Amino acid sequence: MLTDAAVTPAWVWADLRTDHAGEAGAVCIYKGVLRFARDPALRVFAQHHLATEKKHLRLIEAWLPSVHHSRLLPLWRLAGFLTGALPALFGPRAVYATIEAVETFVDHHYEQQVFALASQPRAAVSLIRHI
Repeated sequence: MLTDAAVTPAWVWADLRTDHAGEAGAVCIYKGVLRFARDPALRVFAQHHLATEKKHLRLIEAWLPSVHHSRLLPLWRLAGFLTGALPALFGPRAVYATIEAVETFVDHHYEQQVFALASQPRAAVSLIRHI
């Protein structure tokens, strides 16, 4: 868990809070898919990714003290569930297109965080020390 607030800039906490909310939402995306999907291959896909997203969520929760969790987590969980459930009602193509769009956004978001950390070595060292 990150604890060195004197060395860790506020923007790092904000980024981790966003990442945590995103991982919580991602878990719910796959729960939403599994609630309504009937296609066996899609269900296997969703079960696999649900396990992966749960692992990501546990990792971020190990870094981020609960005091820094988003107060909007219930909203992000609902949004995640609906992001998975609604496409699942339309079938595998809709789910895969939605997942592709979400993952493209997430890749871009994490890329921005990597560049931000690379430009702030002190913040990066603080974060790495706690991983």
